[in-house]
Amino acid sequence: MSTQIPGLQALYARQVQLHAELASVNQEIISTIISAGNTPQPQTKGSKKAAKPAPAKKGEHARRKWFDAGESVALMRKALKKPLRGADLIRAVLASKGYTKDTLSEDDYKRVSLTLYQAINYAVEKDLLKKSSTGLISKGKA
Repeated sequence: MSTQIPGLQALYARQVQLHAELASVNQEIISTIISAGNTPQPQTKGSKKAAKPAPAKKGEHARRKWFDAGESVALMRKALKKPLRGADLIRAVLASKGYTKDTLSEDDYKRVSLTLYQAINYAVEKDLLKKSSTGLISKGKA
């Protein structure tokens, strides 16, 4: 920088001092955890408690069951306070069920989203939901 801003040098010096202090505190934390016999586990996006589908019954293949029978349609009808696009409806249902990108792995999030997309198509086919010519989905027969 060609211009001097008053107090900027002091702020940079304080920043360097704080970085050094933070590094020493982090080192103390790690040494305390190790001496207690635990290994530190870094906080990552996927380290939160992940939502899991119901396990498969004994003797069946490991089939994911994201929703109980009729649950997806009930959640869709509840989320449809006004006509929505398919993607918005899927996001609303996933949020109401507690499935978010933070609680599911990327692959599982895609799987449950595709499951809901298929459920929407089936519900439209069976007149449980209506799909307009513009692509908006609304409640069908009760």
